[in-house]
Amino acid sequence: MKRAIIFFLLICNIMIISCTSSSKEKYDDVKQTVEEEKMHDFQLKIAENIVDNYFLFLLNDNYDKVNELYTTEIKVDDIKKNDSNMKLRGYTIDEMNEVGKTAEFQVKVSYNDTTKSFAMANEFKIKVIKEEGMYRISEVNEIPHREVFLENQTIRLRDKTAAKTYLVIDNSGIPKYISGAEKGEKYNKIENNLKHYKSLNINYKGDKICFSKEEGNCYLAMIDINEVMLIEKEKQEFSAKELPIGENIVTLDYIKEGKVDYCVFSEDNRFVAAQIVEKGLERVKIYNSSSGEEVPVEIEEKLNLIDVNVSFKSFHKGVVNLEVLPVDMKNLNKSNLYGLWKLELETSKFHKI
Repeated sequence: MKRAIIFFLLICNIMIISCTSSSKEKYDDVKQTVEEEKMHDFQLKIAENIVDNYFLFLLNDNYDKVNELYTTEIKVDDIKKNDSNMKLRGYTIDEMNEVGKTAEFQVKVSYNDTTKSFAMANEFKIKVIKEEGMYRISEVNEIPHREVFLENQTIRLRDKTAAKTYLVIDNSGIPKYISGAEKGEKYNKIENNLKHYKSLNINYKGDKICFSKEEGNCYLAMIDINEVMLIEKEKQEFSAKELPIGENIVTLDYIKEGKVDYCVFSEDNRFVAAQIVEKGLERVKIYNSSSGEEVPVEIEEKLNLIDVNVSFKSFHKGVVNLEVLPVDMKNLNKSNLYGLWKLELETSKFHKI
């Protein structure tokens, strides 16, 4: 009887060990399968980061890095430098969708010409896939949306690929007097008689235009496009008097002894940044695109730096990226405050990158 009991316990022990070992093996198999599936899963957030990097590289003319993001099929061996005067100024991801193991993006972009008064807003359609476990861009298509340009001292707009163009604003629509922008000059009325249009920029939707008029000093303003009037004009075959489709002009600034190189809208169109030259130094000014009120930057004052140039780099998800460099680059190593900074628009706080 005693031998039978010992034999029974021995059999039970063997069964328990066998079951435990089998359960552990099954757990390990399931864990490995989950991890493998996770590796093969398509993650939209990672694909979005690829698209962000793509446009950030384009903004900085880093075409070697752009090429690295392409699939083998569309990658090129010989990358040609962009010799065009058209410069990409900003972008915003408008739509993104996951279709199986592919991500499709619609991205709106804004360009302006570095040599003349011309700007355009286009739309990119981009596909991202996984190639050998790496997220890569497999397809890029760019579609024309809107152009704005100068003609006979008037600003005109072309919609998509239409041959017909439309008057946005002429000199009669420019305010004749404006308030002074500097401290203590709010009640001082300045005669706005500057003659020459210079900088032209358009937002991503193509329904807001930023422009400057310059002649020693600089007048900077923004104007909306009346979409209803534009649609009506597209249907009209002939009009005796051409009425402008621009409305709601907002004065942003009057800069003494200054000029505007270009302007860039934030992704959500809430802000517009202007790269300016004021009294020989590069500066960045930021404005609320609804009210026209200036958002204080003055990074050179906050860092207690003199003789520096401040350059706009990009808007990115509520942040403005700036670069601070000495006028004389021989002084670059004399301060660790030189370099890239980011400004949080909601808090007005600066952080060194």
